[in-house]
Amino acid sequence: MKPLLRLIPYLKRYRKLLILGIFAVVGSNLFTVAQPLFVGRAIDVLKTGLEAKSLDSSDLLMYAGLVVGFSLVAGVFSFLTRQSIIVASRHIEYDLRNDFLSHIQKLPLSFFQHTPTGDLMAHATNDISAVRSVLGPGIMYPMDTLMTFSMVLGMMLTLDWQLTLL
Repeated sequence: MKPLLRLIPYLKRYRKLLILGIFAVVGSNLFTVAQPLFVGRAIDVLKTGLEAKSLDSSDLLMYAGLVVGFSLVAGVFSFLTRQSIIVASRHIEYDLRNDFLSHIQKLPLSFFQHTPTGDLMAHATNDISAVRSVLGPGIMYPMDTLMTFSMVLGMMLTLDWQLTLL
């Protein structure tokens, strides 16, 4: 875990993009977590209408439209999440490659005589790509999971705290 602390200066350079990504995660989850409420209300309207033998389809269409609309907005926020966080990780990868090249160019000739070329190539290609793969999804997915869990838990506690605790 300690080697990952070296990435903090790179993360600081792109903090605006990362903060935008975090806000997009929150927006995406807000619109996703609200959808089951609309489905539940639509089922209640359907049940009431069937029991009273007078079903009003306009309410059901409204709830269906809300679910579709909220899904579209959540999709836009998910797109923004991926665009901001993944783009930031690509920028960090670019900066890492440039810093690696700059460092390699300053090394003495004796270093290259004792270090296999394959090792240098592996660091320049695979290792830096692996860092990008860890950074983008490593920030995005845990943040998304924590936000979803906290929002769903909050909604469940609001609706029926006793059932939630059970």
